[in-house]
Amino acid sequence: LGILNLSAIGDRSLALHQGLAEALGLGVMVWAWRTPSRYWPWLGRLAYGAALVLLLGVAVHGTDAYGAKRWLDIGSFLLQPSELAELGLVLVLAEVMSHRELRELQRVGLVLALALPPIGLTLLEPDLSTSALLAVIVVAALVLGRVRVRVLGALLVLGLVLLPIGLHLLRPYQLARLHTFLDGGASTLGGNWTVLQSHIAIASGGLLGIAHSPIGRLLTTYLPARETDLAFASLVEQFGLVAGAVALLAVVILIWRLAAAATRSRTLHGSLIAGIMAALVGAEVALSVGGNLGVLPLAGVPIPLLGYGGTVAVAHMAAFGVIMGSRLDADRRRLWRLTPVHVFRPRLAKTVAGALAVSLLLLGGLTWQLQRLHGITLRQAALTEMTRWIPLPPARGVIEDRHGQVLATDPAADQVLGIPGLVTGANLSRLAGLLDETVPALKKQLAGPTDGTYTVTLASRLSTVQGTEIQSASIAGVLVEPAPGRVYPYGSTLGPILGYTGAETSQQVKSLGLLPPGAAVGQAGLELEYQKQLAGRYGSQGILVDAQGVPVALGQTIPAQNGGTVVTSLDLSLQQLATSLLQKAIAGVYPDSQRGDQGAAVALDPQTGQVLAMASWPAYNNNIFEAPRNSAAIEALLSAPGSPLLEHATQTALPPGSNFKLVVSSADAVYNAIPANQTIPTGYYFTYDGHTFHNWTTLPPQDLSQAIAWSNDVYFYKLAVALGPQRMVAVAHQMGAGQLSGIDLPGEIPGYLGTPASVAKQGQTWYPGSTVILGIGQGYVTATPIQDALWTAEVGTGTKIVPHLGLLDSQTSSLPLQAIKFPAPQQLSFASRLGSVRAGLRLAVTQGTADMLSGMHIDAGGKTGTAQDPGAPNGGPDAWFTALAPMSDPQIVVDMVVRGGGQGFYDCQIPVKDIMQYFFANERQVLASVPASASSGPTSGPSPSRGLAAAPGTAPTSRMQADPRSAVAALTQAWPIVSSTQGPAVGATRAAAPTRPAAISGLPGAPSLALSRFSLLARAHAPPGVRPL
Repeated sequence: LGILNLSAIGDRSLALHQGLAEALGLGVMVWAWRTPSRYWPWLGRLAYGAALVLLLGVAVHGTDAYGAKRWLDIGSFLLQPSELAELGLVLVLAEVMSHRELRELQRVGLVLALALPPIGLTLLEPDLSTSALLAVIVVAALVLGRVRVRVLGALLVLGLVLLPIGLHLLRPYQLARLHTFLDGGASTLGGNWTVLQSHIAIASGGLLGIAHSPIGRLLTTYLPARETDLAFASLVEQFGLVAGAVALLAVVILIWRLAAAATRSRTLHGSLIAGIMAALVGAEVALSVGGNLGVLPLAGVPIPLLGYGGTVAVAHMAAFGVIMGSRLDADRRRLWRLTPVHVFRPRLAKTVAGALAVSLLLLGGLTWQLQRLHGITLRQAALTEMTRWIPLPPARGVIEDRHGQVLATDPAADQVLGIPGLVTGANLSRLAGLLDETVPALKKQLAGPTDGTYTVTLASRLSTVQGTEIQSASIAGVLVEPAPGRVYPYGSTLGPILGYTGAETSQQVKSLGLLPPGAAVGQAGLELEYQKQLAGRYGSQGILVDAQGVPVALGQTIPAQNGGTVVTSLDLSLQQLATSLLQKAIAGVYPDSQRGDQGAAVALDPQTGQVLAMASWPAYNNNIFEAPRNSAAIEALLSAPGSPLLEHATQTALPPGSNFKLVVSSADAVYNAIPANQTIPTGYYFTYDGHTFHNWTTLPPQDLSQAIAWSNDVYFYKLAVALGPQRMVAVAHQMGAGQLSGIDLPGEIPGYLGTPASVAKQGQTWYPGSTVILGIGQGYVTATPIQDALWTAEVGTGTKIVPHLGLLDSQTSSLPLQAIKFPAPQQLSFASRLGSVRAGLRLAVTQGTADMLSGMHIDAGGKTGTAQDPGAPNGGPDAWFTALAPMSDPQIVVDMVVRGGGQGFYDCQIPVKDIMQYFFANERQVLASVPASASSGPTSGPSPSRGLAAAPGTAPTSRMQADPRSAVAALTQAWPIVSSTQGPAVGATRAAAPTRPAAISGLPGAPSLALSRFSLLARAHAPPGVRPL
């Protein structure tokens, strides 16, 4: 059985070596059998003396292995003298204890004196297991030699006293084994890890073993010391529970026959040899099998003749020969034997043998119980242990405008990965032809370092046509996946809104978990805001590896789930127009305008908060952030004028100037500080607290509506004083000033709205003049363009809305589009009092500062703004303009600002008018949108993903099912616990995302992160339900 086991585990040279050693042992056994009993004492002394000499030789010139020095290198053979010491000690102690003429204490003293040298030398190697067996020989000699119980008790007490000293002398790894056993821990390192491998091997063998299956050969590589210490587990794994039972039964018979020989020998010397050998063999097998099962500490004790070891085989067979000789001697000299009255027989020989035999039978029962109760769990553990997971990236979802026009998508390219060791032979030649490469070049690539996930990139950017061709070739060990990167067809027109992707940051790890290397994660804009919807879910490609981590076969494939689609509220044509007109306004091309350095334009639906266009300039082209990343261009953006990395509609706050008069007017509608219909004198200047504040021109007495229409500064100076800062700020907060708007874009700033108290906290002073200029949007107030657009909408509709860019989304490409939920519009508490403010907006168009809008022939309202801004690079004022129409039921609000652009009347009014004219000329087309419940996915064509293709409406199936040659297929046949769908994919695993209106259902859940037990440093993705051991 031992030689069969060595052959089955794949090392024929060990089997041959063991066969030769056992043949030699057989010859020695026959010689010892035929040797007369009068020569036994000399044989024992010779073996004992030779063992001591050889043990001293080991201490001086021994061969190191596994952290110990236990062997002598003699040519092509390794001799382990400690095994010869067992034979020598058995023979000499049996001789000593057979001399009944000596006093008991003399015999005990001689036994201890003879035992200490070999035990001490073996401890120095260190070889704790052999030292323990030598101690077993000593105890067996004393017990069987009829030493009195009180002497044995005294020796036991002495042993207990010396035990702490012995523990102190143990090596760290020996202590670790002992502690692990006593703690009953489940560490993946050290002793329990080895025991776990033993349990897996025993559970895997079943009734008849898996010696001839591919999975059996693979599992064998994970069992350490399978030819020695764990030979019993290996035997059960290879040949099943039947072989293990046969081996244990053979040992039981051997022990019983040795015990019988101990009772039938002609001499006490022969009886003691047989009895001690019965105890020794029983202890060796019990310790070994118990250690394999985990019920005893792993002691490194092989089973004689079953485990590999020439020295132990020859030594034991020599002892068996001597015992057989004693039986032969007794049979030959039957007349010489004394009657039982005159012969001292070994004490408890049959009792000890019976106890050992029962123990071995119980261990056999535990072996069967291990298979029955824990077989399924352990076989699953084996599959987990052999499997490493290559993450399969999904195609990132697309971002579309409201009509389905793609604004952001993955590149139409694939990359090809190979798994070294699996792409060989004819497959290598086929792949070389498809990649237009030479076979030597591919071999060189596959021999290079992997990317950390067992793969090598063979082609980084192929057309999807070529990628699909390679996928269709179904070449084992080849994976086709989407090329990394992102494509933004409209560049800087949408750059700050869409944002870009990049490597996962440390902060994102906390919220998203650690993603595989190379995973694209949104870093700005909508890519960041809708990361969860766009990211998709990683799949996994399992590969089976041997104990050294070398791939040997493909395993289960968990297809990736492509990212979902985000449909925005943007109209691409309106966005392009707004961007173009904003660029002109910043450039100062309009009559009497000034050149600015940055600006923004917002067009939104005042009824719902949907952002129809949001231009920001200067802006970045987000394609420079994608693979291959343009580092020089990114570096240039950091110092470029106008802060192009900012989205200026939400991330730049400027003094709002006269546009803030809409907020101050609303405060007056609430508090009626100056009745709206009251006409008050205005003029060119206003003096307050010893300071004079000027108007932009001399204006006559006006009421609130007229003051709005003509942007009368003096009126609003007086109104601000009448209201006071607290009441202005209270209404301004209700209208969103100084607060985040809640738009679905990261990085929004709230602007600033100071109060006397907040200014004082900052160590500054709120002067009376601060109240005055707050009435015209100067001083302690800044606002973003989105905030200006919102309070314009609030005046027009009387409701407060949350602006948003998201319209529809889906979690994955297989799920239908659903409306994104945002807070519903809320009516302002003072909505019914805003009539005079709205009248002022309408009057501004018909006869005031916004009269350029009058040519649209639409009932529109507008407000110009000019704000002093010390931060403007050219020293000029910021130009603002906001408008809405129709006033009776507003459908659009347009707001524009240019920093340093001069007056809003000249710089912004014309482009705002053009935007509104385009909207009303194409209103139906602009407001039309993709319906909810449509299946997500790009309308422009399939998006590649490293998953398996599936027909619309069906769950994807794995190509693994069609590969009966695979290791996992063999595993499926051998182990019923493994689903028949678990097997390696035979080729590439890229699939197309569905296009509307098709949908895929039934995709498996997202894989969880797990650690491989064998390669603790390798991170991998494991499929659902597989946990790290």
